[in-house]
Amino acid sequence: MSVYQLFQGIIAAASGSGGGGGGGGGGGATYRSWTIEWWSKKLSPQTSTHPRIFSMGYDATALIGYSNESGGDFIWTNGANGVGMMTVGSTVNTWIHWAIVSDGTNLTFYKNGQQLAQAARSGGPIVTTDVMYLGSDGYSMWKGMISDFHVIKGAAKYTANFTPPSTRIQAQAETVLLMPLDTVTASVGPNPDNAGNPGGVFGNGDPYGGLNSFVLSGTTQGMYWTANNIFALDLA
Repeated sequence: MSVYQLFQGIIAAASGSGGGGGGGGGGGATYRSWTIEWWSKKLSPQTSTHPRIFSMGYDATALIGYSNESGGDFIWTNGANGVGMMTVGSTVNTWIHWAIVSDGTNLTFYKNGQQLAQAARSGGPIVTTDVMYLGSDGYSMWKGMISDFHVIKGAAKYTANFTPPSTRIQAQAETVLLMPLDTVTASVGPNPDNAGNPGGVFGNGDPYGGLNSFVLSGTTQGMYWTANNIFALDLA
């Protein structure tokens, strides 16, 4: 699939449905700056057909999510499975840094610090919340390792190509969630609702040569948070 098709999926994921006119692209929308970044290392074989690295909500009701599959990677929402499919990150046993960035006008997708695509935002903004899953969408599980899952609300961390971080990602003023994943406790933001039973193993290698990752077997739902407006990314 093309970069254009990939970004069709990203735009749908980040903005949901919406009509035309106003506010930077649709429905009188007010889009804000935000960043979602993480390191992940895919393990094989996957056990789910549509393994989700993260998802805010489930399938047709999801506001934003990211799926890493055998045929490629895509960002999806509203049941638009497969929209934006592109073979950009399905390498097994390799740490990859990903970043999805909104600057309030455009949405940009980076792999290992290199821009893959950029497009103007359109449709409705993300101003409501749903359950936020890490390592699944509550049903479809991902098999692999995740490190330094970072959500920034109110700032576009990356505005051009960059060198992926070589040391642990640090929180900044606008950080609302940063999971170093060396324990079940978030370094910034709310602890997951299932902190006592997170559905994964901690401390099994990270991109920096340390032991700060969250390892998912592909058969458990990972971690999840509920009722947290920090995930309403376009809400002031």
